[in-house]
Amino acid sequence: MKKEKPQKKQEVNQLEEQLRRALADYDNLKKQTQKEKQEFSKFANQILIENIVGIWEGLHIITKQFRQLLENHGFEEISVSVGDPFDPHLMEAIISEGKGEQITAIITEGYRLHGKVVKPTKVKVGKLDA
Repeated sequence: MKKEKPQKKQEVNQLEEQLRRALADYDNLKKQTQKEKQEFSKFANQILIENIVGIWEGLHIITKQFRQLLENHGFEEISVSVGDPFDPHLMEAIISEGKGEQITAIITEGYRLHGKVVKPTKVKVGKLDA
């Protein structure tokens, strides 16, 4: 009978160790599954994005070719920057803030055909803070 107690205690210890290992394995599996789920969610749209990027690159090439074709026929963008003085021959002030005559924002680009303005640059004018 005395031999049974140490043997039972040893069995209990073994079962407790098996339970600890099983719980640790379960916890590791749970963490791994969560990590894989996050990784899947992160890249779930990868094929869609790859297709969109291909289309975007194609549009960029077409836009560049189209712009070059227009420029070859005398069409050009009016070059204007924030801080430039307002020029009513090239620009249309659609927003005016204060008494300044500097361009504070470019709303839409303007264009010329053989030097003639066909669409003025739409700008916001005012006084830039120094």
